[in-house]
Amino acid sequence: MMMGRPESPATALLTRVAEEPTYLMYQTVARELRALGPQALEIPSTRHARVALIGTGTLEPLASYLLVEAAQEQIWLDIWCGGYNQFQSELLDANGRLYAFAPELVVVAAAAAGIVAGASDGSASEPLITRINELSDAFTRHSKGLLIWHNLVVPSDEPYRLDPSPAATLTTQLNAMLATRCAQHPQLRVLDLDRLAAFFGKQRMCDERLKSVAQIPWAPEFMRHLARAMLAFVKAYKGLTRKCVVVDLDNTLWGGVVGEDGPDALVLGDDGPGTGYVAFQRALLDLRARGILLAINSKNNPADALAVLRSHPGMVLREHHVAAMRINWQDKATNMQALAAELNLGLDSLVFIDDQPFERELMRHLLPQVLTPDWPTDPLEYASALSSLTDFERLQTTEEDQRRAELYAAEQARQQTQAQTCTLEDYLKSLEIVISVQRMQPAEVARVAQLTQKTNQFNLTTRRYQQRDIQDLLESSTARVYTLRVQDRFGDAGLVGVAIVRMMADVWELDTLLMSCRVMGRRIEFAFLGALCQAAQAAGGSVLVGRYAPTAKNHVVKGLFAQAGFEPAGQKGETIRWQRDLARPWPEEPLIRVDAAVEAIA
Repeated sequence: MMMGRPESPATALLTRVAEEPTYLMYQTVARELRALGPQALEIPSTRHARVALIGTGTLEPLASYLLVEAAQEQIWLDIWCGGYNQFQSELLDANGRLYAFAPELVVVAAAAAGIVAGASDGSASEPLITRINELSDAFTRHSKGLLIWHNLVVPSDEPYRLDPSPAATLTTQLNAMLATRCAQHPQLRVLDLDRLAAFFGKQRMCDERLKSVAQIPWAPEFMRHLARAMLAFVKAYKGLTRKCVVVDLDNTLWGGVVGEDGPDALVLGDDGPGTGYVAFQRALLDLRARGILLAINSKNNPADALAVLRSHPGMVLREHHVAAMRINWQDKATNMQALAAELNLGLDSLVFIDDQPFERELMRHLLPQVLTPDWPTDPLEYASALSSLTDFERLQTTEEDQRRAELYAAEQARQQTQAQTCTLEDYLKSLEIVISVQRMQPAEVARVAQLTQKTNQFNLTTRRYQQRDIQDLLESSTARVYTLRVQDRFGDAGLVGVAIVRMMADVWELDTLLMSCRVMGRRIEFAFLGALCQAAQAAGGSVLVGRYAPTAKNHVVKGLFAQAGFEPAGQKGETIRWQRDLARPWPEEPLIRVDAAVEAIA
């Protein structure tokens, strides 16, 4: 074990519950953590969230599991539990305690057993969905948060019945209707309780004694799984999801040590012991298809390792699937920092998977920002261990998410071109950059919200917005949202920039100005600002105002407004105000073509 500073009382509590994960221990540790508060774990405010649990059972025990599971991942939750079976009145009462708590996420753990039980046809489905619609609509009127409905567990108490029971049929219909309804609104989501119960075991998910004595609907061990499922929503909502999985090679991606055993002796294939490694590779490729990058960090001879990646018949994950790699004899923490720099990602965006306990502990000690999970010793458990992580989920997957691996491959091609080019001007000219600046379209709301939540480096004010907020801006008469799209000869980078402008008579104020780090360093920001200035002037504006609010990560844009010819206009606290007279002509960026008429976006 690596030596470090002594455990704090709060950390010692989390160690206790990890070693003894009993129902009583979770309740005890949760109570003591609440007394200590988030400062005891040194959890920054960016990792705090307000969560309300409402429903039909006794919810306080589940709240304890949720609090502890979150704290173990350096997330602090302020949790409010609604009254027993009061969830309908709580959602409808605009002046009630639920909305006074101002939750960011509300989880509705409500069973419809009374409606489903004994039903012989689908007649009960419409009234229930109508009621869910009414409650959902009330929530979206009174809150900008996220409402998460548990779906219903399809009954499994007649396992040998040849035809589905009426209750099972009705429950399946209700779940489908609920999923359809929640897919239609950005503030509504479904926690798939039926799928979680099937994974855990429907016959084990309830403890009949707890249910009858204390009205607690779930068994203790199931509450732990349920809390982790809820935590996935918290991470996605707060923008705490990870973007890249970094894996070791020997005994992680394949069995054996290629430098000693040789490629022919590796344990890898679709039969025998090698199936675990193949299943793990397929699970990694599934993540890649969802927009998660893959990288390699291995102590190995590069020629040996690359030969396996390129030509071993048992491999399903190949070299072209990998966004970046470090295969050398450096320590893996140094390699990890180099990978983060190459991918232009923060260390807190990375997950490190290695079969060696020493390497995992070293990574945790030197780079605690990297998520380094414990890892099973049996390769047959690798794929399920990866799927158990709750750090890759998104509330909505955008087109850019699905194309992320492709976008990074294009970026690698650009970097190779830059390395072969003498000057920055020659490099930019060779890229043939074209940008498009347009008013945001309804289909772009999810992507725009995602960029405000996750962009840290090129972000002048770092204001975070949820989809509901961006939707409101789309419909506002005093605000406009502009999007930036970029393409060059290597491909289309997609929607990579956002400007939110507040209009006050002839003064236009940049509430938000951000760009994805993938397009930084190409003077695109000045072409973007120029298009915004011209649009503002064409629409009757005379002054464009911007602000720079420093954070730990956005120092790269500290001088942007000065470089763009804006003049200082005061300072409040650490926030510096800048402005530009729109009558002053904007210098053209000769190496960047703007593919949009100013009149089209004014």
